[in-house]
Amino acid sequence: MLSLVLPLAAHFTPYLDAFRYLAACRVVEHGRGGDDELRLFSDEYAHHFTTPDHVHRAMDQGEQETMDLVATRFLDDMILLYVTKERSPYDQREYNQVVLVGDPFDTRPYRLNWPENTVIYLVADPVGQREATAACQAAKLTVKRGCMLRRVDANLRDPEDRWYETLERSGFVGNRLSVWVIQGLVQLGFGETTDRDKGAKEDDEDRLLEMLFSEVADGAARTSVVFADIPVMSDARALRALSANNLLGGCLPLGAEDTNYGRIPDVYVRTIAAEPSRSQRWLVCAEQQKTSLREMDDFYRYGSEMDDAGEDWDASWNVQ
Repeated sequence: MLSLVLPLAAHFTPYLDAFRYLAACRVVEHGRGGDDELRLFSDEYAHHFTTPDHVHRAMDQGEQETMDLVATRFLDDMILLYVTKERSPYDQREYNQVVLVGDPFDTRPYRLNWPENTVIYLVADPVGQREATAACQAAKLTVKRGCMLRRVDANLRDPEDRWYETLERSGFVGNRLSVWVIQGLVQLGFGETTDRDKGAKEDDEDRLLEMLFSEVADGAARTSVVFADIPVMSDARALRALSANNLLGGCLPLGAEDTNYGRIPDVYVRTIAAEPSRSQRWLVCAEQQKTSLREMDDFYRYGSEMDDAGEDWDASWNVQ
């Protein structure tokens, strides 16, 4: 049964409505059949965050909706690759902090098979967070036993919102490894532009994107990993936002041969192959190359303690 606890009229914003629609698309995807080969993922929780009207509209999906769902599957795979150690069973590093940024109605905290002791932080708009919290309480949704979910309020369209400080106050530990996933920038209005205001809009978006990755870089311990679904833009713009924050990685075209899961039309795949650097949606995969703010605090504190003790402090640790 579909449910929505708070009345839409009370909390309507274009962004929240877009996230309700995205949840509806996941409802439709979940209903594609019991055969997992027919669907990209299962999501038995999405219906708590949308309405029957949204689900009805989501029945007739276009290219963007398909892209959203394919991106969801790709990001799911990347998260589980690290938190379950499938990437390398011999790698003993613990990626048991996961930060989901963007969508207040993200159901990953409930539907993914998290290892025990995983802490999930969900960073999103405060109005959406309140609506999501109310829906979860009404449906009695809980995360897997032994795991924890904490919601962190942030205005992701405000470059002055230094939400990492709120994340840290919520319990996030910046000197421990983490997995960061950004999805929902399309629903937040990134990539929507006209020829008339294209230059100014792109400058504003580049600043917002750089500030978003700046917050990630402030919090992510060195060798933490970052994955993101980036709206339509050139790969140069996306890579610039990464490099400005010492995040080493690259951009995969969303819908290319190795990122379409058989759901993107062949004609689109061939277009990407012919023009790989054209403006399009991207899947970003990156690794933190500098130390986090918490690691820097540790560095200077240890140095001060050793100086006070008369020890020879070797400051050769790389603190770029």
